[in-house]
Amino acid sequence: PTYFAYTGSVLFFSLEGEVGFLFGNYSEPGQKWWYYYFVVFLIKTPLPLLILLAISIFYFRRIKHKDILNELFLIVPTIIFFGAFVLNQISFDIRHISTIYPFIFVFVSKTVRLFNSKKLFFPLLFFVLIAWYLLNSILIFPHYTAFFNEFIGFQNSYKYLVTGVDRGQDLIGLKNFMDDNNIRSINLSYHGSVDPKYYGINYDFMPTLCYTPFGPYYKQYTPRCGKEFVEDCRERKGYVAISTTSLTGRLLNNRGCYSWLGKYEPIKKIGYTLFVYNISLNKI
Repeated sequence: PTYFAYTGSVLFFSLEGEVGFLFGNYSEPGQKWWYYYFVVFLIKTPLPLLILLAISIFYFRRIKHKDILNELFLIVPTIIFFGAFVLNQISFDIRHISTIYPFIFVFVSKTVRLFNSKKLFFPLLFFVLIAWYLLNSILIFPHYTAFFNEFIGFQNSYKYLVTGVDRGQDLIGLKNFMDDNNIRSINLSYHGSVDPKYYGINYDFMPTLCYTPFGPYYKQYTPRCGKEFVEDCRERKGYVAISTTSLTGRLLNNRGCYSWLGKYEPIKKIGYTLFVYNISLNKI
């Protein structure tokens, strides 16, 4: 039931307009690069899984199930789900194609049949790929939403793809950082749905997307709900915390709203999605 409910939710959001962001470029609602989801799949999927998928395809005739219907049950839904979102006009995040991964996991599991080979190569390769996969999980723990494979890496991934990576999940990390450094108040642009004051964060609001519920110009979500106001993009002093979504300007009227932060280096990156600056001390 959860799987089908999830599939329905991403289909619903596919009907809404959304600003896309890929490799520093923007696409307007209703427009999309044809290769968008191919790139998302290639940079968000662990490389060991991509390698196992390639092996499964290359050795398909050797390891396929004797009943071809079992193979079609895995292949056809994958093509339908992936193709549906490739053809739509929404530049959204990995969630929109994540429905294909259960089928892929089962499809690549057939590679264990290569263990019957007289060569030691396949068992060793399989062991290396599984160990690599496990290492990826350990290195990104517990920030799995921000995972990118080795094509991009974790640290500067927001420069390539920010959609679906920053979901407001690092707010508690910001609170802990402020407590550890005795920071009583902070300038904050936070991409999330819960008011930071709920966690005891004292902050001065900085522009974020227009349908942020705790924002001063909140308006119920529509693709262009932010066209009726002008963001306050003036430079701030003291401590500044900003979500990577805001930093790219993807959902702001003024996409260069935070370009002034380019003069500074963050003193802390919290979970890859919240950057903290000390403007008074860290100018370069």
